[in-house]
Formats: sequence, C-alpha cells, structure tokens
Amino acid sequence: MATRIKNPSAELFSHILRLEDLTQEIKDGTITNNEIVTRLDWMHKRLCLLIEDPTVNPNLKENPHAS
Repeated sequence: MATRIKNPSAELFSHILRLEDLTQEIKDGTITNNEIVTRLDWMHKRLCLLIEDPTVNPNLKENPHAS
C-alpha cells in the first residue's frame, strides 16, 4: 500500500519552498548536479503520491488508467 500524505496542502507549500531554495542554490552555484538530481527525484516521488491519492485527486475514480 502506498504512503498517504496526511496534509496535501502543506506538502504542496513545502515543495514550493524547496523549489525556491533549490533555485537559489543553483543561482549561487552552491549545489552539485548530483544533489540537484537527488532533490528533484525525491520531490517527484512525493508529488506522485499526491497525484495518485484519490482523496486528493477525485478524478482518479473516473480514470480507468489509474493504478
């Protein structure tokens, strides 16, 4: 069973803040390419959990291709 995110709104807000931080680190040149990839991969996985959660995305109930 997939992990459920308890507070989707907070999760989305948190991702916005993380992207702002990541953007600043890229501009400052204080982050390696590997760190960028690792962070983006983690954020992608967390956002997929949100998208695949029918309590967050009610359209999934109508989507025959949803897993």
